[in-house]
Amino acid sequence: MFEQFRALREQRLEENPIDITRALTAERGGIGTPEDMRKHLRKFEEVGVDQVTFIQQAGMNKHEHICESLELFGTKVTAEFKEREIARELKKAEELAPFIAAAKRRKKYMRPLADEDIPVFPALGRSLVEGEAGPNKTADS
Repeated sequence: MFEQFRALREQRLEENPIDITRALTAERGGIGTPEDMRKHLRKFEEVGVDQVTFIQQAGMNKHEHICESLELFGTKVTAEFKEREIARELKKAEELAPFIAAAKRRKKYMRPLADEDIPVFPALGRSLVEGEAGPNKTADS
């Protein structure tokens, strides 16, 4: 399977060579104006990245500034990428289909458990309200 991946990757690189001068890490990365962010995220999109995570809770960021940034991102940045989401998801599903099918054929399924074989653990909140809480507490302890 890795050989299939390698061949597909090489084919993609031949069809769409990567220009090293357009590295994924921009001058400021994920910091800047909405246009800076769109430009930065387009680079990821062009190489097939379809999910990113931003860490805003670090340093001296105030809660209201984080909320303001998220609001700005949601209203001024995401619309461009949302427009292409359906086409991207369809293309991704088509590309991954043979690999998912192969993985499913290799899958060894567990036999279903009988109800009595499934341990019951009370919710932590209920444990606190009804008595002594503990990480190893069971329904009958």
